Amino acid sequence: MEVGPDVDIASGLPLAVVQKQREVKRVERIISEYQELVNDLSGNGGPILKNIAGLFANRINEIIKTDPACMAYQMIFDDLKIKVNVGKALTKIKLTELEKAQKQSL
Repeated sequence: MEVGPDVDIASGLPLAVVQKQREVKRVERIISEYQELVNDLSGNGGPILKNIAGLFANRINEIIKTDPACMAYQMIFDDLKIKVNVGKALTKIKLTELEKAQKQSL
């Protein structure tokens, strides 16, 4: 008596085909989730990227406040009534670089 390939009872397809279909669906789901994350991070200032950028800017400003040389420069700017937000400016530059890199990779 010859035995044929194992068959999936629900679909009637060979198990190898069903397993391959499941693997393809899993990979498609992973790619979709990855693309959603990329879109959120890079697309029109996604909320996650904006949050990270804000935290980055705040951290830079905190570091600047504790650095003696930066404190001296800040006093000069304050005397001249010039408002400088290095953290925010640097973050904008980095976001622009990220957007350019993302567009070039497409």
